[in-house]
Amino acid sequence: MSFVLPFTAQDIRRAVQPAFMLGVKRVQERPKPRASGLSGRARNQASTLSGTSPSDTHEERDYSAFTQEQGRKAEDITVDALKFLRAEDDGVFVGWRERGLPDDFFVTGHMDGVFWKLEMDVCPACDGSGEDYTDMDPDTETECPECTGTGEVGRAIPAFEENGEPIMVGFEHKHLGTWAYTRYCIWGDNIEEANFDHLIQGALYCEARNLDYHVWVITSQDARAMNTAIERNRDAKDPKVRYANNAWVDPKLMVFVVDMRPWRKLLTPHLRARAEALSRWKVDDGNPANVKPEYDPDGLNEYGDINYPCSWCEYRTVCKEDGDSGIAIPCLPNQENR
Repeated sequence: MSFVLPFTAQDIRRAVQPAFMLGVKRVQERPKPRASGLSGRARNQASTLSGTSPSDTHEERDYSAFTQEQGRKAEDITVDALKFLRAEDDGVFVGWRERGLPDDFFVTGHMDGVFWKLEMDVCPACDGSGEDYTDMDPDTETECPECTGTGEVGRAIPAFEENGEPIMVGFEHKHLGTWAYTRYCIWGDNIEEANFDHLIQGALYCEARNLDYHVWVITSQDARAMNTAIERNRDAKDPKVRYANNAWVDPKLMVFVVDMRPWRKLLTPHLRARAEALSRWKVDDGNPANVKPEYDPDGLNEYGDINYPCSWCEYRTVCKEDGDSGIAIPCLPNQENR
């Protein structure tokens, strides 16, 4: 009898999510919404806030979990590349990686990082000698444990300046498929148009940590497919759909810098109102059926298919059963109640 592998490709895809605890994290009960989901549909957020198990399963979730872990690895590669790029220049690096938002902030979440650089100074423990005589014979030299014998210690300071003043700059990595990546090819640093959800997430991180700018590093899940799409787009006759000649376009990696101070001022009141309304519901009620849905779960697009995001929602069946009544959660700009 010939050898038969005891698992399939589908088995591996399905194992990714529990292996990395993605499913547990996604539906874990918590007191307030997450930064990465605040722009999403309200009843879906209520379901995850309450720890409700999904009523629907989607085969695409297997691929989503797998791609999510690919994105984490791509982020690590990007951070290491930045470290290598700047190490011999001014020591800029990405710190505060995966640091949680302050406990008293109105959403939870973990930002990808903040740009810092090391400022070196004389080690106060050994006064720059690099030696340690603590509780030892003064004639016996040993390495200072604070500076490991270098005589210097470093402290992290903001990596960049604007008009001679230090500024705080956040770091965000996104690993995107061809559709989402193409939107960045088209819109560039106009993040509102490229991906409104990303803008909301960035605004929340910047407000929570008082950041001035945010840097988005966008990597492609399929650079070969993007390269083909870009080359074909060069021949587009309609200039309105031609993006291939935009200066920032690259099939593998793009970087965008956005001044977030105007966005923080504009969006924070709306973000706070939406988040606090969900948090109040969690305390006062906690039943997702009592949150008004913002989309029609039976709505169809021009092709006769269920509209996104309901087509992707793992709570669609129970949402339909619960009806369209409930309290309305304040919307964000560019977000409609439907």
